[in-house]
Amino acid sequence: MMKPVYRSLLLLSSCLTVASLSVAKDSATLTASNSKDKKPSLSVVVDGIRNNAGDVAVTLCLADQAFPSGCTISEKSSAQKGKTTISFAGLEDGEYAAALFHDENADGKLTFIQEGIAFSNNSNLEFGPPKFEPAKFTVSGNTVINIDMRYFN
Repeated sequence: MMKPVYRSLLLLSSCLTVASLSVAKDSATLTASNSKDKKPSLSVVVDGIRNNAGDVAVTLCLADQAFPSGCTISEKSSAQKGKTTISFAGLEDGEYAAALFHDENADGKLTFIQEGIAFSNNSNLEFGPPKFEPAKFTVSGNTVINIDMRYFN
């Protein structure tokens, strides 16, 4: 029988892979549609990045979207060992939840157990990805959130 944490990670891997495949397309759309708004309305500060390899990808969900697989707002940034910040411009004020991973091999997919994962509010993922409620946070004007990256190898 598969341990609950590994079953959870397998489910999470498929959810984040679906969400991450749209990172480039969605971030280009977000940037293009808000080009006049240069000031980020959300900065996601990710602590505990273990190396400079690849990217850190973040997807944001609104309350009415399936979290974490149905997120429609995505962005990524080159990984920086220690701390990496990913910025989103022109977001509406409201409640969001974030799912992210350290895409060390820059293939746009979460490699099961080998790459780091995290959720807003450092939500627990012992029994699978968290629901929207424990991961939600509020964006109001310029907002900064801090998230700790988790690695399982």
